[in-house]
Amino acid sequence: MNIKYITSSEARDLLQDLKENSPEEAKEFEYVRQFSRLSKKDAVEAVKKISELSGFSDEVCVKIVDLMPSNIEQMLAILNSYKLTPKDEVLSSIIDYLKELQ
Repeated sequence: MNIKYITSSEARDLLQDLKENSPEEAKEFEYVRQFSRLSKKDAVEAVKKISELSGFSDEVCVKIVDLMPSNIEQMLAILNSYKLTPKDEVLSSIIDYLKELQ
């Protein structure tokens, strides 16, 4: 089984394209519409860029893009759940990149 992680922006576009939404899909769409911060294109590019900067898995990069941490402490809170401890330079480069997107 092949798993593909997608950002909330990608999920928003997928749910928006459905002709008829079930009640669950409508709730999911409302959630991702409210909380996705980037366009689908920008989110996909951000996942790729963060992966290049860090070497993190797609799962981790998607989580970072969805949560858009604004400082190193927030970034570490995300990465701790994955038991990752990257160098400060990597963290700073990701935070700087995310600030450019906002």
